[in-house]
Amino acid sequence: MIKKVALLFLLILVMPIINSEIYGHSFTTDESVLYLTLVDKLKAHAKLIEQFILENNYESAIQHSKLLKQIYTKEINDEIQ
Repeated sequence: MIKKVALLFLLILVMPIINSEIYGHSFTTDESVLYLTLVDKLKAHAKLIEQFILENNYESAIQHSKLLKQIYTKEINDEIQ
């Protein structure tokens, strides 16, 4: 009986960890952190653009396209290449 309760308790603790995303936090400002932040911003705007196009909300899609263009500058493109 105690083994069953312990196993059930362990499953209750472990299942949310298995089924959820794990988020990390970094307090340094090295280039890799800045790059990953840039990539996340670009992905977020790209997803919003796609969503707004599918919803026929072209004005919002255009606004997010302009924001994406402001974030992804020629300098960043040159640095990536």
